[in-house]
Amino acid sequence: MTKPKPSDRQLEDDVWCILYKMGFKELNEARRCMIQLGEQSPPRQVDVFAKDDETVFIVECTQAEEAGPKSVKALVDKINGMREDVIKAIHSYYGKTPKLKVKWAIATRNVEWRVADRKRAEESKIGILTEADIAYFDRLTDLLKEGSRLSVSCAVFEGRES
Repeated sequence: MTKPKPSDRQLEDDVWCILYKMGFKELNEARRCMIQLGEQSPPRQVDVFAKDDETVFIVECTQAEEAGPKSVKALVDKINGMREDVIKAIHSYYGKTPKLKVKWAIATRNVEWRVADRKRAEESKIGILTEADIAYFDRLTDLLKEGSRLSVSCAVFEGRES
C-alpha cells in the first residue's frame, strides 16, 4: 500500500532531483532546509538548496491544486526580505574565497504567472521555473547529466546573481 506525496512536497522533490542529477555536490537533506542567519536571528527556511564549487542555487516552490492564476508577490517579497542575510550567512559559513555566486529561483506547478509577478521577479533577479521548464530540465538532465548544468543555469538564472 502506498500513499501519494503531497503535491507541494512532490514539487520540491522534483526540483531537488534535477539539481542532484546536474551534479551539485551539496544539497539540503531535510525537507525544511534552515539557514542560520546569526546568533540573534531566527533561522530562515528555504525549500531547495544546492551548492557546487562556484554557485549556490536557492529555490522556493509554490503550487496550486488546480491550474490557474496565483500571485507569487509574497514569495518574491520573502526572497527580497531575506536575500542579503542569507548571502552573508552563506559567505560566513563557506568563506569568501572563492566568492560563491548565490542565485535564486521560484519553481511553480499549476500556476499561471501574472505579468506583474514576472516583471517583479525579473527586477529582483529571481529565476522562474514553471512546470513546463521543470519537465524539460528533467528530461535534459536525464540525457546530459552534469553537462546540463550550464544550460539550466543560463536559461533560468541568466543575469540573476546576487
